[in-house]
Amino acid sequence: MKIRVYILLSITLFLLGCKRESKYSYLQDKPLAVRILVADESNDVSTRRYIGEIGSESEIWLSFTYGGDLIELNKKSGQRVEKGEVIARVDDTQFRAMYESAKAVLAQAEDGYERAKRVHEKGGINEIKWKEIETEVQKAKSLYVSSEKRLEDCTIRAVKSGVVEINDLQVGQTLSPSQRIGKLIDMNNLTACFTVPENEVGTMYEGQVIEVSIPALDLTTKAHIISKDLTSTILAHTFLVRALLDDKEVVKHLLPGMVCKAIVTNNKKRGIVVPASCIMTQKRGLSVWVIKQGQAQRRIIEVDEYVNNGVLVGSGLENGDTIVTEGYQKLFVGAKVDILD
Repeated sequence: MKIRVYILLSITLFLLGCKRESKYSYLQDKPLAVRILVADESNDVSTRRYIGEIGSESEIWLSFTYGGDLIELNKKSGQRVEKGEVIARVDDTQFRAMYESAKAVLAQAEDGYERAKRVHEKGGINEIKWKEIETEVQKAKSLYVSSEKRLEDCTIRAVKSGVVEINDLQVGQTLSPSQRIGKLIDMNNLTACFTVPENEVGTMYEGQVIEVSIPALDLTTKAHIISKDLTSTILAHTFLVRALLDDKEVVKHLLPGMVCKAIVTNNKKRGIVVPASCIMTQKRGLSVWVIKQGQAQRRIIEVDEYVNNGVLVGSGLENGDTIVTEGYQKLFVGAKVDILD
């Protein structure tokens, strides 16, 4: 009985083997047409693209140091202001009274000082009393300067020319101390702001020239990197990079917040470049098909980065390897191929 089972099992395996062999024999009899690329280590330029937005090199937040009731709001969002122009003002009644009082005290102290000085020069006032008079004058000056500063803080003036962005405020509204009412944006010096992964930020440096495209306006211009943050974001581990736009004519058409693309070209790197289309994803990683002795073989590779004309391969390929670039979809290990011109 056991002998019969063994005989039937052997016959079944033999027939299955013949069937599989006949399938591959058919493929072997008709080589698959492919196009190839001979691997050659060469220099290539590494280009990376990042999504960002247009910002300003200088954005100054606007707020009242001591708060108060808003009595004057002269600008709306998007309006231009000149240096020194009044943007907003809060009720300064209390601080103005303090200022006038300090001004009067200072005037009185200075008048007394001048009178006492003449007496002191004639020896009518001893040194101790003279020192007290000088101290009182100094106190009055300090009080005057402090009250004058508080009065000035009731008014927000533009420290430079630019465009304001004002929050939703109404005259008569009570503002808290240091509450932001908007910001002053320098429109003459706009920047492209974009985030860069931690493994790529080291290749960028201040002064590096990049390209910036603005899809909304179909514009492309040059810029140069002016800064990169020293600390990364907590979640994404990326670093913020800022590049100043060089063409002032282009800057005139831009607004902060517009989406932009930063195109960064790094120094040339040496390696083997293959078309991205011929790289496949496998369980063991990325791979390409190569031809050895007229037969197809799968080769696991490691990719360094994308470059202008393909992908820079870090490991897995050597000079002279024959890489399949077209027709690889039907290949299997050991398949015979017909290389097209």
